[in-house]
Amino acid sequence: MYEIVTKILVPIFVGIVLKLVTIWLEKQNEE
Repeated sequence: MYEIVTKILVPIFVGIVLKLVTIWLEKQNEE
């Protein structure tokens, strides 16, 4: 059960982190 939850949550978490990093980098480039 835990392995299934991890396989589902990890890609979602990674996707959110990548989005936040992309937004942050765009803001840094504007300055």
